[in-house]
Amino acid sequence: MIPRWRDFKTTLALGELHNSRDAEPLSPNDQEAVARRIAEFQVDRDIWHAADLLSSAFVVGDLKRASSQGISKYRAMADLYLAREELIASTPVAETAVNRALVEASKIEDKEVAFIAEQVRNLEANKGTNIAD
Repeated sequence: MIPRWRDFKTTLALGELHNSRDAEPLSPNDQEAVARRIAEFQVDRDIWHAADLLSSAFVVGDLKRASSQGISKYRAMADLYLAREELIASTPVAETAVNRALVEASKIEDKEVAFIAEQVRNLEANKGTNIAD
């Protein structure tokens, strides 16, 4: 038997990376973990606490509740940073990641988000040149 290997972009487009199982209800421990991260984020509204909240909510499958806490700025910043890394590594999904991140960032009026978006745009424009120069 010879496997048919596809690149990541094609596999993603075909929907083969989605979990076929239904999500299980959140356990009390999972709910408590997300609630704790929300409380921490409400005290310290910075990218680090937003990242903790996003990662906890993602792992337990509760992004809806986390998103209601006003973390869109931080999510956009995280997406921009990840898109930047994809560009630097010249991965097959770099263009898609950059376009998606820039579209989402354009919806947020924040000077920090705008600054990072501009850096990503500049990196994308110069991706054909040697970054180390």
